Amino acid sequence: MSDRPNSSAARPECSECGKYPKVLHRRYKGNTYCQACYQRIFRHRLCPECNEIARLPIHLPQAICSQCESKRPCIRCGVSGNKLGKYHERGPVCNKCYPYFIEPEKCSLCGKVSRKYRREQLAGIVTTICFKCTPAAGKGTCSRCHRYRKLTVDSVSGKGICQRCRDEGCRQCELCHQLFPAGYGKVCEQCYWLGVLGQRTAITLHLFKTSLFKEHFTSFSKWLCDRRGPAVAAMAVNKYASFLQTIESEWRQIPSYEQLVKHFSVAKIRRHKRLFDWLLDTKLVAVDSELKKENAEQNQILQILRNAKVSPQMGLVIGSFLEKLMLQNQNGQLSLRTIRLYIRTATSLANHCAIKKHTLPTQSDIDSFLEAFPGHRASAYRFVTYLRAKAICCLWIGKPSRAVAKSKHEAKLKKRLFMCLSKLKRGVSHAKIDWKYWALQYFHGIDPKSSRKLVQSITGIVDGEGVLYIHMGKKLWIPNVDISIVA
Repeated sequence: MSDRPNSSAARPECSECGKYPKVLHRRYKGNTYCQACYQRIFRHRLCPECNEIARLPIHLPQAICSQCESKRPCIRCGVSGNKLGKYHERGPVCNKCYPYFIEPEKCSLCGKVSRKYRREQLAGIVTTICFKCTPAAGKGTCSRCHRYRKLTVDSVSGKGICQRCRDEGCRQCELCHQLFPAGYGKVCEQCYWLGVLGQRTAITLHLFKTSLFKEHFTSFSKWLCDRRGPAVAAMAVNKYASFLQTIESEWRQIPSYEQLVKHFSVAKIRRHKRLFDWLLDTKLVAVDSELKKENAEQNQILQILRNAKVSPQMGLVIGSFLEKLMLQNQNGQLSLRTIRLYIRTATSLANHCAIKKHTLPTQSDIDSFLEAFPGHRASAYRFVTYLRAKAICCLWIGKPSRAVAKSKHEAKLKKRLFMCLSKLKRGVSHAKIDWKYWALQYFHGIDPKSSRKLVQSITGIVDGEGVLYIHMGKKLWIPNVDISIVA
């Protein structure tokens, strides 16, 4: 009776005796050997290269041991020292070149021929699946325990479910004795994250030197758990330890808000918002709103100066301009917010000049800048006046042309009307109200505030192909938006 199994793909064949053992004992230079053939053919003798005793085939006198074989260069790339992928009959093959020595096969899912594949058993059938399709081969997130595992279809819900959740259903938590999906483990998700939070808090406490700050960090950990839940608290609690450790090394106690802002700045405190919220809830720190605004404005001014790409000469001019503005701030003549607006306009004008490769602004630069950014006209006036007073540049800001401003405003309103029409074609519901709001301004020159009141508080009278509004004794007719689209 033959030892060959029913499926030839189920067991490999021994190259020496032709039998089909359950487990192969050795693969050597493309040949396979069962345990009996291996004991008979591979005998102990000295390796010709390293003179160490190893099992080598008796019919190959020049055969060397596996360690010496792995030190040889790859037969494909010629590189030695890489991780060994396989032994070929012509020599060793590194792990990177190993896929090129595999016979390509067709993927049963995507149908593409690939050398990088694996065999998996799906629905009792051994199939070939490429590496790109491997995650989709019956794997996914279980609908009950939310773990990534091999799934089967739940007969009740029709969703993917792992084998453990399907077979066991629910388990009882070892800690809180509540039922939870069996695929999650021995404890429920809530108890798991509570345990992780306790471990991380206990380990992080060793960073603090004083018992006061150890109590503070423990209190913050409990507060964060109550506020955001144990999962978020466990993942985020260590992020705030360095900030609290810096406070401990600097003051040995929780300082005042003024000291915190002076040392860290409002921007850095904002990055540790949860810790600062805990300081406020426990009343360890009281916020000074005026100090907070001033520090925020100072940081924004510094950020504007850092981002400005200006020439060294223009940088000195803006620096002296800032010194003059700060002196006026100390005298109570200017607020920091106003200074920030002036500096932003000055740096924007300098960047505009740098594009045209001008060291200092010219009159054409001023005109083109205000034409592109008309909203900077008021704040640019202060900087241009400073340049003229210091005899750096002789520049002027003329009055804006009403005709040019009106034509630009009409072009903007026209563009918005066409945007309303496109939204209506897509079925956007609020586009009809927007159409009435912009049409009153475009066709009749009504200011935005009055047009908003007309649209919101007064119902227009539908008059044939349009809508009629009455404002200050005048009749304002605008075309009906539905008819406009049809036309």
